[in-house]
Amino acid sequence: MNFTKENIAFLPRQFVDKHMLITGQTGSGKTCTARSLIYQLQKENETVIILDPTGEYTKLPNMVVYTLGENTFIDPGSLEVKQLLRVLDIETSTLLTSKVEQAIESLKIQENIAGRKEVYLKLGLPIADYQDKVEKLKPWMNRYPFALLTKQSLEEFVVPKKDDTADYTLVGQVYDREKINQCWDDFMVLDRRIRGQCFLEMFGAKNQTGRSKYDIDYILSLFLEKRSMKRSLVLDLSRLKKYGNSQKYLMSLILKKILVK
Repeated sequence: MNFTKENIAFLPRQFVDKHMLITGQTGSGKTCTARSLIYQLQKENETVIILDPTGEYTKLPNMVVYTLGENTFIDPGSLEVKQLLRVLDIETSTLLTSKVEQAIESLKIQENIAGRKEVYLKLGLPIADYQDKVEKLKPWMNRYPFALLTKQSLEEFVVPKKDDTADYTLVGQVYDREKINQCWDDFMVLDRRIRGQCFLEMFGAKNQTGRSKYDIDYILSLFLEKRSMKRSLVLDLSRLKKYGNSQKYLMSLILKKILVK
């Protein structure tokens, strides 16, 4: 069925004021029904936000399209560590999860306090100096260099020496290689995800030359706080098609953001 103004079936208002599930066999008209609903809501100047996992809604008329990883990104600092790991589709040990959480804090210190986008070296670092920087870190200082997360996580495995030369005024003197080896498989998965172009672009760590990229929270706020003027927002998540679990979880996070706003 072709999508034209002539064959749009308008639904009574009570059907679009509630949750709705459109289901059916292939070719039964699910997409056409959804498009009809979108057109109806656009005519009434209602806000329409489409989370598009395949990119099929990006070519519809009166759509403002933002493609995740291309012209919009997710600030990794807006996610809790468990949320971040789920978006990356990584199941890690409790130990590595805690080290990743520490690594994020260290990278936030580097970018927001020290003004550096580099690994925060912990060997020989006085505990007092580290705690002083932690206290200076404010809740709104969320930005950090995502691409360095694996390297920084390794740095969090520093410990005092196990002999009489142990210095407990330092964060660490040697790397705990035994525990690093225990987590090594998870480290490799984490590193592959973080180095992958899809996730680097999705989290704003890598941009296309000449293209502006906007925080997805900012884009959502614009559409939720202002009348849409017969235009709809499409968030194209098709770049995550090969990471099905990541895509599904990310869609649930975005829906929560929309409901909260």
